[in-house]
Amino acid sequence: MIRIGMKIEIDPLPKIAGLKQAMQNRIVRKAITTAGKPIVQTAKSQVVQRIGALKFALALKVKTKNNVSFGLIGAKSKYQKAKKGVFAWPVKYAHIVEKGSKFNRARPFLHPAFNPSQVKAQIAELIAQGIREQLAR
Repeated sequence: MIRIGMKIEIDPLPKIAGLKQAMQNRIVRKAITTAGKPIVQTAKSQVVQRIGALKFALALKVKTKNNVSFGLIGAKSKYQKAKKGVFAWPVKYAHIVEKGSKFNRARPFLHPAFNPSQVKAQIAELIAQGIREQLAR
């Protein structure tokens, strides 16, 4: 699986401490989803196609573990596509397309779509916006 890592540490906001943990997780997950969708769309437009399986398998999944939310962008593990009797499982070859191998040159599609500084600023703004919305209620 292809991995792009980014750790976003946001200064502790005193206002977020007043919200319940479930509400904090909901705000952060929504921010990650909103910021991640353009990355997935850009990656889909840059992927090289043969049968188109990798393009359709790219997706964003947001998870929360121990009150830490994170987004995973990559090929869906259960997606497969058949064309003329040939099956393709993009999760098994996406890393080869992205990074290359001994026999195939690299054709990166995920790393060029990812701009850490832009995503970090966007997530911080979306979290602040979510907090303002919750405090206005």
